[in-house]
Amino acid sequence: MNLRSDSLRSFAAALLQTHGVSPRASAVVADALVLADMRGVASHGIMRLPIYLERLRRGAVAPDSTLTVLREMPAIAVVDAGNGLGIPAAAEAMRRAMAKAQEVGAAWVAVRNSNHFGMAAYFALMATHEGMIGLAMTNSVAAMAPFGAVERYMGTNPIAVAVPAGREPPLVMDMASSAAAWGKIALAAKRGTPIPEGWAMDDRGRPVTQAVVAQRAIMLPFGGPKGSALALVIEALAGVLSGAMATREVGRLYADFDRGQGLGHFLGAIAVGAFMDPAEFAARMERLMRDLRALRPAPGVERVFAPGEMEWEAMNASERDGVPVEPEVWKELSTLAQEYGVVLPEVMKGRGPYRVPPPIP
Repeated sequence: MNLRSDSLRSFAAALLQTHGVSPRASAVVADALVLADMRGVASHGIMRLPIYLERLRRGAVAPDSTLTVLREMPAIAVVDAGNGLGIPAAAEAMRRAMAKAQEVGAAWVAVRNSNHFGMAAYFALMATHEGMIGLAMTNSVAAMAPFGAVERYMGTNPIAVAVPAGREPPLVMDMASSAAAWGKIALAAKRGTPIPEGWAMDDRGRPVTQAVVAQRAIMLPFGGPKGSALALVIEALAGVLSGAMATREVGRLYADFDRGQGLGHFLGAIAVGAFMDPAEFAARMERLMRDLRALRPAPGVERVFAPGEMEWEAMNASERDGVPVEPEVWKELSTLAQEYGVVLPEVMKGRGPYRVPPPIP
């Protein structure tokens, strides 16, 4: 099932508004979820909408929260999200980081008392629309064992960095610190497909490859001690330094409906012009990206991609051919549409070339 991106955004925003979320915040959440699907990151796309609505319906997330500034200096701020949706909270934090970076060159905003914030790249990419470098990270529910342990202790904590590259697509790194994001296991479970060995294990350290079982298993860090160390650093910044809940204190997204998750986010922006002439930077980044793609591919590799380039091409294809939605997810959306009286999004066929629109201001 391929859907029109604009229609899918409107559908998601309308459902959120039926749960008391403001039109502005609803539009931001919808934009972030649909962009994730368009970039081929379905694990953080519209499949997350039902659980967001469920948590709003049960009172686990505040629909009408606003950010409260707790600490502020020229290059930093610490804000409380008021147990609201994580996506609008993180988007507002990134906007504040960008505004500060315009004045002082680089800035960070830490968020506490928040909830699941979707695809980290969404916030990092916000900075590239202003010619800045963006960084975004968050902690998450304790689903992963540190290297050498067989107990859950920290989240699959993701980090994203986005760098503008002039006329080239931005350089984007967006990755979980686990071997795979938990959402990918959830998506495999919906599809009924197995997962690769090395993604999860049981409490005796034995590999788990059944996706349905893996949803309750212990996730593994990528690269052993490397992913483990990265997850702990993100926990220190997004969880501890922000004043948020950390490690086993964090509430579960698909359970713990009696409270918010208490998550922390850490958003940063770097003004290129504080370091060098932006035109020179753009020209050098264009050359960097072109030279990378011109490298001789390894045997069995069709072409060399820059980080984020595959997602950029997926986004172009989604605008041309429609946003792909899994049959199981479509069934969930159809049920929600009927329950709340919202018109389902339209099936789409062809709209021509596309470039990612700027994030909602």
